[in-house]
Amino acid sequence: MLIVGAGPTGLALGIGLRRHGINCCIIDRLEAPSPYSRALGLHARSLEIFEALDVLAPIRKASRRLKAVSVYGDKAVPYKHLRAHEPLEHPESRLLLEKKKKNTTNTSSK
Repeated sequence: MLIVGAGPTGLALGIGLRRHGINCCIIDRLEAPSPYSRALGLHARSLEIFEALDVLAPIRKASRRLKAVSVYGDKAVPYKHLRAHEPLEHPESRLLLEKKKKNTTNTSSK
């Protein structure tokens, strides 16, 4: 099986095929991995997929947790600065934070 493209989709497909005993070869137009980052972070759904593929632990080990992110618009003008008060690693975490926020709001309005 030939997989064209060593991006996230091609690599995930390669992992899935190998887990089912199917040999594959992944090719990409770049001769070597880029020394520069092409992604700032991972969405919760990506973490779920990595967990299902049983590769989440090594990815976390090689990753850094962000404490804040600055978003810039045209001409490098700051648009927004986002602080991560609590890490959001899974969709359940987000739901718990929303529930916690709702309970705090209900308590303070009484």
